[in-house]
Amino acid sequence: CKWHGDEFSSDHGLEVLAPSRCYSPMTRIWLLLAISCTWVTDHANAYSAGRDLPEHFTDIEHVTEADADKALDIEMSSMPESSARLRDIQQALKSTYKTLPKTSDGRVGHQTGRYMVHRYFVEQHGWYLKGLEAENKSLKMYLPQSEEMFRSWIPNHLQERLEKKLMRRSKRHHEEAIDDQGAAATSLEQVTQLVAAVEDIIHLDSEMQLRDVYLALGFQTSEVLNHTVAEQLLEMYIMVFLSKPNMTIGNPDKNQKRLNRFKKMKFLPSVREEEKRLLTSMTAATFDFDSMLQRVKRFEQEFPSAHDEDCRNLEGVLLQMQGGSRKAGRIPLASFYNKSGYLGWHFRESAGYLRDLGALDESDPQRPQVIIANYVASLDNCMKATRLYALCCRSRCEVLITELEKLVAAPGTTADELVKLVAQLDAMSGRGQIEDKLVARLQQIAANNAGSVPLHGRLFAQWMHHVFPEQCPYPHESGATNPRTPDGWTQSSGRSAIASDDEVEAVLANFCPPHGGTPGCPTDEDAELPWTDNEELVETEL
Repeated sequence: CKWHGDEFSSDHGLEVLAPSRCYSPMTRIWLLLAISCTWVTDHANAYSAGRDLPEHFTDIEHVTEADADKALDIEMSSMPESSARLRDIQQALKSTYKTLPKTSDGRVGHQTGRYMVHRYFVEQHGWYLKGLEAENKSLKMYLPQSEEMFRSWIPNHLQERLEKKLMRRSKRHHEEAIDDQGAAATSLEQVTQLVAAVEDIIHLDSEMQLRDVYLALGFQTSEVLNHTVAEQLLEMYIMVFLSKPNMTIGNPDKNQKRLNRFKKMKFLPSVREEEKRLLTSMTAATFDFDSMLQRVKRFEQEFPSAHDEDCRNLEGVLLQMQGGSRKAGRIPLASFYNKSGYLGWHFRESAGYLRDLGALDESDPQRPQVIIANYVASLDNCMKATRLYALCCRSRCEVLITELEKLVAAPGTTADELVKLVAQLDAMSGRGQIEDKLVARLQQIAANNAGSVPLHGRLFAQWMHHVFPEQCPYPHESGATNPRTPDGWTQSSGRSAIASDDEVEAVLANFCPPHGGTPGCPTDEDAELPWTDNEELVETEL
């Protein structure tokens, strides 16, 4: 079980995790780090300057409620007109804001505000913010599902505190700015302030983590470091960012040995390329803490782009595996297990796990298929990164939706207008005209919604999957999936997320080719992608 490329193989010790056990290509890179670093599961209380130091990195919860409240107060005292940073954030949010349902006074409700924050951090930074999981079914297909790797109290705390402030302000001015859940609705300006406060907290967490790295290697933040030591500190920070090892803060010698092992390990090329780019930019002879902090922030800003490269490489491998199915954007499960080895990767997620991820199409029971766009964007290909956000593979469909939001600039538009706009997207180049049956489906969606197709609805997302099956994930109905990381799924289901040899052999033995007429496969495969008429809209909150 291994990635057969030059960068990664089983002789690095992957077998120590479990016999015959394989992980997704992206997950294996981060699991490899765990081989050289012991992980822990317990978490101690938060600490900050002046409090007792915990023994281990993973015992630390850097940010306190007081820190979060302070960040929100600072941002709420600023206005986009007087802050270039807030203006930039507001500009980035504006097109999404225009296309979301509003309250009667033009504001967005609680859940819709969460969705805006999520979209901002995914689009601008590649960060999947922890603690923004959907609270009701209207956003379950847009927001991460609740699991330990996505849990954080911070976004919810900030949003609730913002809404309480707005409620008090509304009562003082006798305003009606409340959504149908009884929470204060927010304006574009206020969502902008919330996003800025979250960014502030993320930067604070990075600063505190860098301070821990100094302590882990036996240095004080007041010291001016020479070039060699500064490089070691940055490499240690990258190791912590990627793996969250259980490093004893008071044991610099042991941590130095861990760092030495980390430097010898092989990774996907983009990881080392990003590290090399960061280190070669360090041309000064000495470095104080502020200059080190700037480099850490640069790494966290730029690494998501490197991670995107790995995601596109993974996607490219999967696209090469097409051909065994008439259905676009899909790979027969048998090919997923069998053919991948010839392309340098080895995929072994079980059918049950793929089903709960939402990455398995079983509309033809004889021909289970892996949905490429759903698989690439799944939790199986996320890394934890920091306590506040995860790095996942960004769906290429996000780019298309963003383009449409800018063109439509409203919560919805007519079917004819959408067909015209979608036909103008760069992704349509060389595809020809949109099929008549898809135009008819879009017209039916509009007819069911007073003549306007909602941009943020399940049916339009499903329609986009039919037009762009390789880029846009299939939007399952709420409750049909149960996304989890491999470990989380195993813990909750009691089954392995990795297919056993017997399970793989059974899938290969029962493979039905697209053309029928073979034993057990009497009919040809239908090329039609699945379609259901159940709509789910982002809550109107009027």
